[in-house]
Amino acid sequence: MKLENLFVKQPKKGPVQKGSLKAKSTAASKEVKLKNNASFGQKALKGVYDVLTSVKRAKINYSQNNGTLLQGYIPSVGFLGRNSYNGSTAPSLGFVFGSQTDILNNAIANNWLVTRNPNDSTDTYYNKNYGKTKNSKLDYTVSVKPLKSLTIDLRGNRIKTSNISQQLDIINDGFGSFAQNENIRAFETGNYSISHFMLGTMFANSDNLYQNFRAYRSTIANRLYDETGLPRPSNPNDPAFQENGQQVMLPAFIAAYSGNSPNSVDTGIFRNVPIPNWTLRYNGFMKYKWFKKNFTSFTLSHGYRSSYTIGNYTNNLQYEFGEANTSGNFQPELLISSATLIDEFSPLIKVDFRMKNSLSFKGEVRRDRSLTLNFNNNTITDINGTEYVFGFGYKLRDVKFVTRFTGKKETMKGDINFRADISLRDNITLIRSVDEENNQVTGGETLLGIKFLADYNLSSNLTASFYYNHQTFNYAISTTFPRQAINAGINIVYNLGN
Repeated sequence: MKLENLFVKQPKKGPVQKGSLKAKSTAASKEVKLKNNASFGQKALKGVYDVLTSVKRAKINYSQNNGTLLQGYIPSVGFLGRNSYNGSTAPSLGFVFGSQTDILNNAIANNWLVTRNPNDSTDTYYNKNYGKTKNSKLDYTVSVKPLKSLTIDLRGNRIKTSNISQQLDIINDGFGSFAQNENIRAFETGNYSISHFMLGTMFANSDNLYQNFRAYRSTIANRLYDETGLPRPSNPNDPAFQENGQQVMLPAFIAAYSGNSPNSVDTGIFRNVPIPNWTLRYNGFMKYKWFKKNFTSFTLSHGYRSSYTIGNYTNNLQYEFGEANTSGNFQPELLISSATLIDEFSPLIKVDFRMKNSLSFKGEVRRDRSLTLNFNNNTITDINGTEYVFGFGYKLRDVKFVTRFTGKKETMKGDINFRADISLRDNITLIRSVDEENNQVTGGETLLGIKFLADYNLSSNLTASFYYNHQTFNYAISTTFPRQAINAGINIVYNLGN
């Protein structure tokens, strides 16, 4: 079935009789439409076609940088970095050409590294490390135009870094066998960040979200018992997935503040698929007669960004499956210092227009939220902010200025540009102690900012400007006094060039 058979071809323009209703309805629409009796499959295919053609640009970037540091390497470097040693060629051809397959075990088995005999007191200890790094980054951008006047940009990203370090202590048993000291384990550190989605709770009450977090912990703990197969405690001294443990709090934290169900949220640390954030820009008002008559441009904008970040993670050197730590909590395989969820409307709504009488206006509302779960002291740092920004501009054209600065009367003519911005930002920082159920305001402020600028183009080389900046700070805690900052001045700039 050909795609072109699904559509009705519009008739060519021809003579139109006055009062012809059919001719008017035909000329009123030039869009390609489906036949009235089209099947469901045809309509679905048309929908897919519309979606595909609305995508104007798509870009995906994935990069990965890997490296290996192998100290204590004995063989010399020959052609292509290889040389014969102990009846074999060292190192492997794959390693020479960049393969990051773990070479340590291969090097130990072939005796390519410095070794020691623990039974020989004169055999010195070799204090060197084996290192391995891996950095991966995924970015994608998709630009969609579902309407001629509406542009939607979707963006997603994921970044993960990993650094592995291990003390080398190769034991030689004296009988041709070599092995790494099993008491020395590899140490891994890294960072992780991915685009996220928290829109469902952006306007929710923060106290209610915190109570959801506390309530979700028992559900997460029950899921972990089922997923791992570890036994539930029969008395208070048995190992358990405790509600204040990392494995329980992290999924409960993500579920509560992202608006997910505790029964379906991923209990792991990392996410594979970056959820797209977006920006929208609409300028379709200019197609209407009233806007064309009064404005030279009129644009509405909206944007949303969110991220989930692990500030630092390390592998747990004491990890054994089913073993508990000193607090009675099952040992996690990775230890996390903190997890942060951030989302912001940048902006929630923005109106930007310029009128034909040289008056311009910009108004926007921004909202942001940052939530950090700290596992070192089991606290949640909750920061919320709202900002309003209004900007005005006006241009006076061909303003004359008479001067006798050079001793003779001289008339200068140029445009005067006036710009004024008013911003009001209110943010507050609240720390919630999970163990003690204690909430305390530790920071925050109300900031009022006023900026004014007037510049006068006296000539193509000479510009004079006047500026005034005013900021008022009122802090949320009583130990910090209110503060004001004011600065103003005049600038005269003369360009010596052409």
